[in-house]
Amino acid sequence: ATHTLPRYPSLSAQIGEAGTTKMSVAISPQGQASDCRITQSSGSIRLDSAACAHVTDHWRWRPFSRDSTAPAPRASVTMVWNLSKPGR
Repeated sequence: ATHTLPRYPSLSAQIGEAGTTKMSVAISPQGQASDCRITQSSGSIRLDSAACAHVTDHWRWRPFSRDSTAPAPRASVTMVWNLSKPGR
């Protein structure tokens, strides 16, 4: 699986927004994430939107095979937004 961290949204960093975004994403047989749903907001729509966009655009899971009639499996993802972490 490839799981990198997104860049901190610049306005969120400027105004000191921080928090934890929890989300649920569907995983395709090719290992791509889609259908991101926020299950617990960080309290900032900017941080939540950046988290979902980054996971669906950049994160990958190991490809797998599944019955085409079965619903896509979902993964729970937690992203912590913390301005004190270096490189963010």
